[in-house]
Parts: sequence; C-alpha cells; structure tokens
Amino acid sequence: MRLSLNQTGLHALDALRGIDALCLFIAQDERPLRGLAGFFDWRLCGSLSNVLRAEHFVGALGVPMLFPIARDLPVRRAFCFGLGERSAFQPELVLGPLLRQAMSVLSKAGCRSAALELPGLTDANAERLIEIFLDEGMPAFKGDALVLLSDEPKDLSRAFQKSGERLRRLQIEIDDKAAHSLVELKKSVSR
Repeated sequence: MRLSLNQTGLHALDALRGIDALCLFIAQDERPLRGLAGFFDWRLCGSLSNVLRAEHFVGALGVPMLFPIARDLPVRRAFCFGLGERSAFQPELVLGPLLRQAMSVLSKAGCRSAALELPGLTDANAERLIEIFLDEGMPAFKGDALVLLSDEPKDLSRAFQKSGERLRRLQIEIDDKAAHSLVELKKSVSR
C-alpha cells in the first residue's frame, strides 16, 4: 500500500487526482466546518453545510453518510462519518473503532484510494494517533493508496519516523513525492 502525506488546503484538495474518495469526519458541534471538511464544503459552495443545516446528517458518533460530488472536483464521492460532539471527542478512545468503520466502509464501496484527515490530531498526540491509524485503520483498508492530510505534515512525518517497524510490517510504502519531509521518512523506514 502507498501512503502519502500532504498539507490540508484547497490546493491539496484540488490536487487529489486519481483518488477514489474523501473520508471526512464531521463533529456535531463544529460549525463552520474546519480542516478537510471545511475546504471540501468551500469547494462545493456550502453544499455539505446545507445538508447539515437541514439535519439530513448531523455528525452523530459513527453515523455514516455518502455524499456524491456533482461539481468538477478530482474526487467523485465523499464518505462522511460522525464524530459526535467535538467538545466530548476523545481521540485515543474513539479513533480506533471509527477508523476501522471508515476504512471498512471505503473498502466495501470498492475504493482503491482515499484521502482523509485524522480527527483530533495535535502535536502532543500525533505519535499515539499514528499508532492507532497504523494498527486499526490501515489493516481495515483493502485499497492501494491513502493520502493523509494534515495542517502540519511535518508533525505527521516525525510521528511516522517513530513507527518504522509498523510501516514495514504493514508493507506500507511512503510516497516521497507528496512532501519534501517524506524523503527523510522513506530513508529512515527503509533502513
């Protein structure tokens, strides 16, 4: 499996050529949307916000929603998963089951590649959340490639450097074209 890390933003969203789906995590009490979900909503002129306002999907913990994309974006569909209330969200307790669910849904939908942002990621918990991602999320995904987006991809890169053995065990290849900091990561993993 190929794993790429990139900066979250409109440019990164527009550059997701060849990616089957977005995996968005939506909190019940976070409006306006932030991160990848916010950029996605911006590109769709508030279409996701309209669905949330109409309460067709509210972001309740673990509740999924498929969001087809009609506009000219490189990705054709987005899978949204509820986080529950952001104020009560505890990534170390909830992220494992949520990632297993999301990666399983993506796999069952036939997605060979997807882009996502880890919810609740901070510099302080990056290493632990990467462990959860590698131990619980990655094994549930049956596709070929994932793009992990972050406001701080260098923080992710450092966290992945400490997970070299897990990367080898899961046979994950880091895509060194995604970000300059990954060239160092790939070298450290292949030692």
